[in-house]
Amino acid sequence: MAQVKSDLRQLKELLDQATKRSYADYARGDFQVEKEQVELGQKLEKEILESFLTKVQNNSGYIHGTVSEEKLKWAREQLFGGKVAGVDGRRDKPLDIVSGVFCEIGIARVTYQTLSDPNLSCFPITSHLKEATTVDKYYSNLEDNRLKEDTITTAMIYWELEACLNSPTAWVLKDGPIIHPSLVWKGYDFLIDLLRKVVNHKRIIGIVKDLRGEVSIPLRRFGKLLKPGEYLVVYKGVKDWITDDKLQDAAKRLRLDEGSKVYRGVFKARVKAYGFEIHEESFEEGMAILMADAMNNKRGMPNLVDQADTIAGIAFPSGLFSEKIKREFLLRGMGEYWDLIDEHDLRG
Repeated sequence: MAQVKSDLRQLKELLDQATKRSYADYARGDFQVEKEQVELGQKLEKEILESFLTKVQNNSGYIHGTVSEEKLKWAREQLFGGKVAGVDGRRDKPLDIVSGVFCEIGIARVTYQTLSDPNLSCFPITSHLKEATTVDKYYSNLEDNRLKEDTITTAMIYWELEACLNSPTAWVLKDGPIIHPSLVWKGYDFLIDLLRKVVNHKRIIGIVKDLRGEVSIPLRRFGKLLKPGEYLVVYKGVKDWITDDKLQDAAKRLRLDEGSKVYRGVFKARVKAYGFEIHEESFEEGMAILMADAMNNKRGMPNLVDQADTIAGIAFPSGLFSEKIKREFLLRGMGEYWDLIDEHDLRG
């Protein structure tokens, strides 16, 4: 109810306070209101920066710090010794046809010693689904939910986490959170068991690149205030960023047990800030590895994750799998081919 009231209030304020301009004003580019807002933001940011250290030091829940040169040296030895892997996954937009859904998920795992020979795994979903093998089954399934993109994304996250657990390296840097909210919300026993194993590994580190979500707003705002080389732990335990509303019992237990041992915060190695999730018992070493690897990247992204993302993109390029499927249908007749083409692709 509180969330509904908040949304209602914000929507009313937006509608009531919105500035209206004619298209002629828009075309002229005289964005005076926006310019004033930018100037206000710059002034406010300066004042916030001056009070930032006092703010975090007065809050016992935060941990603010830097990584010593000695720790960074140790971390570089782990990184370039091949003891740390980066993991990332890619998937195409699924194609929905009569007999089921076609999709492909690719996972890349790489270390600094395997850049020329990374570990690649491919999971084609085509053979896993036979939703309409007969005419009667096709018509009976017309009103049923087909395989959703959300379910496919969950499968990709599951396989990414499996790749982390199966890595022979001592440490793993994973693209995305290690306690993924969508897996917690689904609450299925096998998903919760997987998350428990990931947390208990203690050396799987999550890198949260996208800080646009509502629960990441504090990370994004604090991240802007960090200087290069600084980090800030904002949350100690999953309960601080995943509420127990409507969670399954197994997910509630995870949230209070293993989940209580995960730190979540933000760090800045160079110019851009990123979120992290690290087990409390391996925090100092994990943060050193995170910071040292991010210093190898011009943006400040942990470089092994960036490399895994690039390798996955090359090995499983966007659109290639769907183009293969479309080509097969094109060989069988234009009627089926047109059904597979997205409406946006037909506009020219």
